[in-house]
Amino acid sequence: MALARSPRMRAAERREQLLDVTLDLVVDRGFHVLTIEAVAQAAGVTRPIVYKQFADMPGLVKALIDREEDRAISQLARAIPNIPGDRDPDDLLVEGLQRYLEAVHEAPKTWRLILLPPEGVPAVFHERTNRTRRNVLRQLEKLASWGIERRGGPKGLDSELFARLLMEMAEDSARLILTQPDRFTIERIVSFAKTLMGAVQRAPANEK
Repeated sequence: MALARSPRMRAAERREQLLDVTLDLVVDRGFHVLTIEAVAQAAGVTRPIVYKQFADMPGLVKALIDREEDRAISQLARAIPNIPGDRDPDDLLVEGLQRYLEAVHEAPKTWRLILLPPEGVPAVFHERTNRTRRNVLRQLEKLASWGIERRGGPKGLDSELFARLLMEMAEDSARLILTQPDRFTIERIVSFAKTLMGAVQRAPANEK
């Protein structure tokens, strides 16, 4: 059966197309199925076109990991702001969670790769996602410490452990969005977070 010709594309467009196809294959079937031939067939092109963009399979995998990591970091930066001096900590936390879940909804395959890693994920991918998690956790710890002090409690709450709890809650919520989107909507999770934070003790305004 003859391979259908793929429309001519500029190099940058072709590169993105091939990375998109590779991401689809990885999320649907795992890294172990990746070959230059599999990517070429899925993209509707010949192998030389793939090799023109990527020298070999390790180069293609590295480019995919680079792109998805950059995308995730960019989205996380929008969800987790620097410490603002005049915001209500509870509002800031809930808004950050909402932005994060919206990012997951907008780029589900990127976040499936990170939060629900498929079979055969390279060790370097685990190393880089763990590094990103550590950076996020450090930022959350700063926000938690600031927020507890600004809202006046709960007294004695461990900000480091609270930051870890927030991170686990956010990641688990994202997995629910990815795996059971009809049951666990962004609106439902955000509403729960608002209710939860509203129930957390804070000092009266005149005691802050």
